[in-house]
Amino acid sequence: MPYKNQVLDRRADELTLTSQAEGRQCHVLCATPGPEATLNLKPEWIKVPAAVRLSGIGRSSIYELIKANRIKSFSNRKRGSQHGSRLISYDSLVDYMETAYQNSLKISADKKQKGDTAHE
Repeated sequence: MPYKNQVLDRRADELTLTSQAEGRQCHVLCATPGPEATLNLKPEWIKVPAAVRLSGIGRSSIYELIKANRIKSFSNRKRGSQHGSRLISYDSLVDYMETAYQNSLKISADKKQKGDTAHE
């Protein structure tokens, strides 16, 4: 079970979290210590349905991006097994979306510039 972001102990530069189900603790260093410290737990790897929810990119498009090596992924399965879980690198998905956003801004600026020169 994931950590519920409950702060059990707050020191100058460290938060201690616990999983309610398993009772395990996790120590997290904070960039901004003190009562205003916020906690942002980011996953390293996510499953395809989570990638679809987070990005708004469709399932088949996610698999196309994987095939084109635009986002990193691997299949986590037992040796000899035909089925497993496909895991996607959260960072590579965010990087892809940021690149796509920057490209869309560039295309919009180019279209706007071409439209401005057409009126002259």
